[in-house]
Parts: sequence; structure tokens; C-alpha cells
Amino acid sequence: MRQIQIFDTSLRDGEQSPGFSMSLGQKLKVARALADGGKLFTVELSERNADFAEAELGAAGVGERVEVLRGAALDVLDARAAELGPFDLVFVATGTLAAGGAPEKALDRIEPGRMAEVLAINTIGPALILAHVERLIPRDRPSAVGILSARVGSIG
Repeated sequence: MRQIQIFDTSLRDGEQSPGFSMSLGQKLKVARALADGGKLFTVELSERNADFAEAELGAAGVGERVEVLRGAALDVLDARAAELGPFDLVFVATGTLAAGGAPEKALDRIEPGRMAEVLAINTIGPALILAHVERLIPRDRPSAVGILSARVGSIG
């Protein structure tokens, strides 16, 4: 039976972009849904978040199906992609609506610096991961890449 591996990553620490990375509950659901031999790899930038995730995943009985990797996603990819991959599914969940402030609701509320940061997080960040995807996915079988990011612009 072939091993299915999923690589979940966020370019930014979950505290900096709350709600836009896989939550612990979502990781539990994925880990429990994996077929025998499947594995979920998740990257945590914060040591505190990594320690918390490992403890909670272990307590939930899925610790053997999830490996918490520590560090910046691109650094982890560079160091361990050949060892860990190939991945049948690469899922990037990163994004922010406001980059540390409230989402703009009117044109006169736009702040150029904050808007540039929002665009960088929501578009450039995932593009940097995509630049590495070719070496992460198998060439001999189907695979999938998913990107979930915050919608850019809330003025309607």
C-alpha cells in the first residue's frame, strides 16, 4: 500500500495571522481520516505552538500520524523535502485580512503600508511555496496542491 503524506504549512506564525492556518481540530480530523500508513506533516514557526500541537495531537491519539516540523516553512522545505516527500497533497493555508489592524471597509480607510503587507502575505507568500512544489510532488502518480488564503480587499 502506498503511503499518503500531507504537508501543511503557513509562512507566518498562526498568532500573526489568526484563523488562516489549519487549526488543531482540523489537523485532528485530517489525521484521523488518513488511511493506514498516511502521515500529516505540519510546520510551526513558533516553538510554543509546536510544543502545544505535539502535546494535543499526542493526547488525542494521533501523534504517530502527525509530525510537527519546527521553523520557517521555506527553511524546512529546503532542509527536509527530499527526506520527507514526495507529497500526495500539499495544502498551504496562510492569509490575513488586515495585517495587524481592522479590515478596510471604505476607500478612505486604506493604509498603503498595511495593504502592501496584506498583499504580500496573501499572494507572494503562497507563490513562494508554489515555487518549491514541483520538487515536493510525485511524478509517477496523481497529486494535488491546494492554496487557501484570505480574500484581498473588503470594500464592497
